[in-house]
Amino acid sequence: KMVGLAITSLVYFEGVPCTPLLDMMVLSEHSAALPFLHDEVTRQATRNKSHAVVAMMSRTTARRLAVFSAGFFRTPKLFKLIIKRLDESLSLNEFNDEKNWNLMWIDSDDN
Repeated sequence: KMVGLAITSLVYFEGVPCTPLLDMMVLSEHSAALPFLHDEVTRQATRNKSHAVVAMMSRTTARRLAVFSAGFFRTPKLFKLIIKRLDESLSLNEFNDEKNWNLMWIDSDDN
């Protein structure tokens, strides 16, 4: 029974091999599985001979995925997310509530 998943790849940021965490999710009732998923991402990065696992996510997503307890740390670099609401039936409050998002991305302009 699948209760979560992580999507990774191998990229080179300024020549450094890294494993980007492109997406990660776990069913809320199985959040105890997060440490196992973190371990598997680490094993994948080791197999890829990566120097780091990198991810970009909202603060809410980082808390939900418990990435800081898995050894991730926050960088001082800030990013701004620019979004446009295309579905007017979605209230602005719902749309702006970060808790409703599962937001992860990667800055791959230099690949």
